[in-house]
Amino acid sequence: MIDKDLVGMGWITLQKFDLVKNDSDKTSFCDWEVRCRDSDIISNDFNDEKWSKIVPLRILSFDIEVLTPENNLFPKPEEDPVITIGITFTDHINLEKNSKKFVLQLNSCSKLLKAHVIQCRSEEHLLYTFAKMIVSFDPDIITGYNIENFDFKYLIERSKKLGIEDMFLKFSRFRNIKVSLRQLTTYNQVMGDHDAVEILC
Repeated sequence: MIDKDLVGMGWITLQKFDLVKNDSDKTSFCDWEVRCRDSDIISNDFNDEKWSKIVPLRILSFDIEVLTPENNLFPKPEEDPVITIGITFTDHINLEKNSKKFVLQLNSCSKLLKAHVIQCRSEEHLLYTFAKMIVSFDPDIITGYNIENFDFKYLIERSKKLGIEDMFLKFSRFRNIKVSLRQLTTYNQVMGDHDAVEILC
């Protein structure tokens, strides 16, 4: 990026490129996949008004609910099933207008006025449906409250427990990449050491 003066979230122009048309030749699930030489990449000046705006970023926000026994203070992925995943799809230009809301529900629940309920026959079906929706919507940003340290981590551990890890963890933009976790320890003078999880996809 430094060598080509590329800016994060900036626009580029390709002087020459080959469009990858056949799915069998693609390495990703992106709408457009091209191949080019780095010498054909031109970084457009983000100070130019023409290139100062960014595309409408697709945003996926989600939250999970877990069924835990009354005496459990905190859910355990080796024991407690995921029963609900609430999902909102939108873009950052028209947050409300382009918003779509779904609830993936194990078995059934009451109708919801502002969300489409998808009933799942098993927890395996619920997790698989969530992974397929991520691939289908192709979000630029996945967000939610504490999703790295709890929700994503819990879903991945449940997929391992249910024996569907290989099927569930294929929601990366890259076709042959399996989503994984990496444990991190960060430090600052106020909080000291802090354990965190990074999602690699």
